[in-house]
Amino acid sequence: MNGGPSRKRRRKDANIFQVKSDPDKKPSKQELLSVPSDDLDKHWHPLAGSVASEQDVTPESRIKNQAETSTAPGTLTRSPTKRRPTRFEIVLPSLRDVRHRQAEAAAAAQAALQDDQVQVDSGIDTHRSVTVKPEPIEDERQHFALPQSLDQRDPQILRTAIEDMRNPDVKIKKELLLSDEFLLDALTWEGINRRYPIPVPQEIAERGFSRPYISHLYGGNLRATYPSPSPDMLEWHGLDDWAFLNLNYCPHAPTRPGYSGLHFSSYRARDTWEKLATPLRTFVKLASSRWVYMGQYQFAPGKSLTTTAWMEQRPEVRKTWATGLLNKQWGRNVLLRVWFRKIRGADYEPTKEDMADATVNIKDIRKAMTEQEIIDAYTRGEEEIGTYTMTCVGYDEQFVRVLGANAHRFVATTPRTRKGQSGKKTKGARRDERAEDPEEDGMSGDEHESAPKDVVTTERRSTRQRVKRVRTS
Repeated sequence: MNGGPSRKRRRKDANIFQVKSDPDKKPSKQELLSVPSDDLDKHWHPLAGSVASEQDVTPESRIKNQAETSTAPGTLTRSPTKRRPTRFEIVLPSLRDVRHRQAEAAAAAQAALQDDQVQVDSGIDTHRSVTVKPEPIEDERQHFALPQSLDQRDPQILRTAIEDMRNPDVKIKKELLLSDEFLLDALTWEGINRRYPIPVPQEIAERGFSRPYISHLYGGNLRATYPSPSPDMLEWHGLDDWAFLNLNYCPHAPTRPGYSGLHFSSYRARDTWEKLATPLRTFVKLASSRWVYMGQYQFAPGKSLTTTAWMEQRPEVRKTWATGLLNKQWGRNVLLRVWFRKIRGADYEPTKEDMADATVNIKDIRKAMTEQEIIDAYTRGEEEIGTYTMTCVGYDEQFVRVLGANAHRFVATTPRTRKGQSGKKTKGARRDERAEDPEEDGMSGDEHESAPKDVVTTERRSTRQRVKRVRTS
């Protein structure tokens, strides 16, 4: 056979390398890059994922085999058949997944060191015990709760745990967020990583509803943080445990059902607050006309933002809170106390009569006070921002399903625009527009202020008429 390779050998080599045998021709760039996937497995990176393989051929072996398959002059060769280049899909994990894996790896390493120390102290042969750590299951809906063995004061680990508490699709003003260290002290590591199991699918649990729809179905004031339905509505459904929180000045309220949160108050948290008696049916506003039911939350008095904690916050955080205390309704009593100390001395404590008389002139007092005076009052320790921890202790599955089943039946009423002689909208018309999507701040005032009652009076309906209001199946 003239010492050359057989036809069968040439056919096999031609099918592999897809090029004509030419010992003097250098392989093209495309030929060198068309590396079968088995060769990629030799240089596999843990972040690149797995790829499917076809043949174990490297570019070097390809060039070498081309030289081997070269034929003598005058020998006929069969042209190789064209093959499509192989495409590979490489999936990289997100930054959140990488941080979770790093945190879990650190926890596993720390736990292994502790186990080895215990075994050495007890005289156990550590070479005989082998622990196999299972790989975590990848799931988009899986939210990790970091173990207790981690270094809770490590900034990176603490940041990862707090970021996991928040819904990444929800926008929160950064100038309202308190420091991670304060959240750790207020919620504890166990509270930060608490996850109450939700019995409904994610699309049902995270569905939002408009405030007018909820009020139409169950009653209650549209703008109250803790509304109480009218007696007629209470007789019908018996639900009087409502809480509607807004992220505007409650930035650390839960944004995922079943997760822990922190509720703020313009005064020191007290265990005499009437809302602490039973869990509250808690809604949080995540976007415009999107109030999401988070679960049944137990509120408990937490740590106050004392002078030290107040000074540890960023300047823009302190300024933002001072602006709210100066201009918002929930900061009225704090503003009045600071104003009385300004005009009557630092040791003066206003009475209820003083507060009632000054409330009449609240607009003029706001104009006379500044944000810096509010900041200084907290810096001196004269005032404190209180906190209440929020722990999910239950979830009303039937309630959230009823909300979802009736949402398509609700048609929002369009308020009639009242115009004056000049043709412009009056204040009453603007008030009706705000009722479509009220902007409560969701922050508590002083505890002696009761929540507004539902002032709408309706005629008593028969049992059949009341049942028509809600479809339960």
